[in-house]
Amino acid sequence: MLKGETDFNISITNKTDKETTVSEMTITFKATDDKDKVIREGSCTFNNLAVKLPPGKEIYENFAAEDDKAVAYDNSFNIQYEISNITLNPPID
Repeated sequence: MLKGETDFNISITNKTDKETTVSEMTITFKATDDKDKVIREGSCTFNNLAVKLPPGKEIYENFAAEDDKAVAYDNSFNIQYEISNITLNPPID
């Protein structure tokens, strides 16, 4: 993990037959070392996104949560995360 930034490499699959765009989402995360000590945790809302999701396709996107207090960490770690508050435009089922 980089100093001042947490990077997320996420795959997103549109399982419908309609194109849509992700315009907003929230990522909540907690990273721990091999002894379950918390290294970094937080929540970041990404708004004003324009991530196009073609129908029936999987895409890969990178998101960076900036935090000037986050220190670099070079060892192995575990991460739990949740993606919520996803806004699609136009909405799809």
